[in-house]
Amino acid sequence: REPDKNVVIKDDYKRPDLLKHIPVNSSGEVISPLDSNFAQEYVQEYTRNPFKFGDHSPVENAWRRSSDYPFAIITAWLVNQPSHVMSLGFDRSRVIRNSAKQIVYKDTSSRFKLANLKFPNSVNDKTVVHTSGLINYIFEYIETDVLTNYTDYRNNVKKITNQLGFKIRGYTKKDKFKLLLDSKSPTNTGSVFVPDENYQIIYNTSSPIDVLTYSGLIIEKLTSGFTIKGYDKNDPTLKYFAPITKSMDPEFTIGGISASYVNWAENKRYDVGMIAKFSNDFYSTKEQHMSGTTFDDTKFILLKELPVEGGSSARFSQNFETTTSEIAYGTLFRKIQDVVDFILGYGKYLESKGFQFNEFNRDIGSVANWQLSAKEFLFWT
Repeated sequence: REPDKNVVIKDDYKRPDLLKHIPVNSSGEVISPLDSNFAQEYVQEYTRNPFKFGDHSPVENAWRRSSDYPFAIITAWLVNQPSHVMSLGFDRSRVIRNSAKQIVYKDTSSRFKLANLKFPNSVNDKTVVHTSGLINYIFEYIETDVLTNYTDYRNNVKKITNQLGFKIRGYTKKDKFKLLLDSKSPTNTGSVFVPDENYQIIYNTSSPIDVLTYSGLIIEKLTSGFTIKGYDKNDPTLKYFAPITKSMDPEFTIGGISASYVNWAENKRYDVGMIAKFSNDFYSTKEQHMSGTTFDDTKFILLKELPVEGGSSARFSQNFETTTSEIAYGTLFRKIQDVVDFILGYGKYLESKGFQFNEFNRDIGSVANWQLSAKEFLFWT
């Protein structure tokens, strides 16, 4: 309320439910949304999940409030709807709706025509022209580029001609290609050929139909797990094939130390859990005893191999789905097994796209493929 003026109620500032969620206590101290009963359907378990884009995390909110955010919105809008954004956003001050609610150009009260567009004046122009839209960004960019002429840009835009074109998805020439027009009237069932001089065949190199990116992996260890990123600045995502887990999948332990053992001998004491080697096999003692003149296998358990103490273990899946999965850069994996599954699935996806990883590394005596990368990750952990 302003002094000496009537009370004015502004709807934008109404808070009809404020009394239901008082944000302070009796001492005027700010209380949490939980204590004020403002936060509804709160689930404690969800607070342990990592932030993803769209959750308005502290870092994301700082970016949304920065000066970079509006330009990011414009960039994304131009990429997804180029024609719509360029036509309506070229000069917002001259885009209006007529009485029929149609979008028209203000200066001509008709549909947009390139020849009628107004451009901001340069320092050499005698007439001042004010615009407000994407053209102002274009003007400032061209003015700061010594290799580009603003006058040429204006003239080139105004002289653009719209021509009807069709893609034939192949190669041809006029003596083997004929265009037929539809009938000129319902009573005329014949077709008319378009004269050769009335159309042109242009051989055009199309844009790529797909872009295959092979990026290395950046794995960062955190207290809550591991995050994975790549090196592609244009597409911050990674595609992979999800594993199909089977009981026969091999398990590898990397970075461990072989357990200690003794060679079996006569008249020796063997405690429970002691590992003994006999005839190139390893046995674990299951009951305490003194050995005799012959090896008594009833007091031992045959081991498949010498156990490894310490290190990191993971299952290496041999089968993968054929549908593509995708994660964003910075995705958190909480378990070592999850990271190994992703590394192997990422390698399978790249191989399905034609990439080959069959180079033999003589220094380590192994093929430099993604299985090796997964083992190196286990060793690193």
